[in-house]
Amino acid sequence: RQEKINHIKHFWPDIKTQDIDLPEIQGLICRNVALEKLIAAMQHVDGPIIIVEDTSLHLGCYDYHLPGPLV
Repeated sequence: RQEKINHIKHFWPDIKTQDIDLPEIQGLICRNVALEKLIAAMQHVDGPIIIVEDTSLHLGCYDYHLPGPLV
């Protein structure tokens, strides 16, 4: 996690970060998972939120594109 923050700060040195324990959102559409995570983060931060982090794996070689966000 700290490596990701350091990478972002390399390009945007004055960005503020905050470690928030968010619920593990489950879903089949990555965009919806990210949006729900952003909405949950907004309840803990006073001010704008522009980045939330989530990990997914897309295997396009399968007809169902599994597992997607369910990693």
